[in-house]
Amino acid sequence: MISLFLLHKTLIASYLVNISDNVPPQSGLNEKNIPEGLIIELSKSIFKEVNFSAYPLARALETTQKEKDSLLFVSRTQERENNFYWLDKIYSTEVYIYVNSGWIKKNGSSLNNINNLGVIYGSSLIQILKQKNFRGEISTVYSNDQNLKKLSSGRINGWIEGQIIAEYIIKKEKMSSKKFEKIGPIFENYTWIATSIKSNEKFIKQSKKMIEKFKKGEDYKVILKKFSAKNV
Repeated sequence: MISLFLLHKTLIASYLVNISDNVPPQSGLNEKNIPEGLIIELSKSIFKEVNFSAYPLARALETTQKEKDSLLFVSRTQERENNFYWLDKIYSTEVYIYVNSGWIKKNGSSLNNINNLGVIYGSSLIQILKQKNFRGEISTVYSNDQNLKKLSSGRINGWIEGQIIAEYIIKKEKMSSKKFEKIGPIFENYTWIATSIKSNEKFIKQSKKMIEKFKKGEDYKVILKKFSAKNV
């Protein structure tokens, strides 16, 4: 669901930041092809010297896992646990299932009353659904714009996503929030900054120090408030 890949170039002085381009407002590319979003602003504030390029979620996970001294903003799951060194939590957001207006009155609010649920391909939410014994079909797409359109047209019963992303997409597509209802929150999703287990000790120590220092400052609260995320 959420990705940011940072490749260490010179000792914490400069980073190449590869972002997922399909999870605005957390990270994405605007009309001018310039990276923007919550993760972008956090990266600039924490690591100072950064350059950005778009990168698919699955590829970012794979590359960060294989290469030492690289970083990733991502949800922590049991499936990913042993593949990364988890530096620190950076923010959280509530996750809901969005359904069309009137659906809850007719069908109830149980997760397993949903037959077909939309989710981003490669998202940690897929594993969460399996852990919650979701029995319906999981329909994966590469952008949340597609999930919203499929939901509004009735091709899926529900769409699971973090509140920050879902409500941004609804507004972006110029749809009224009254057209949809929310089930949940299903759970609280935490985004972590992680690195490869192959990363050297000096890189890990310095990265953790920079993150911890940033979280004590005022900019941390200001950035999270701007995007309606919670500090952790």
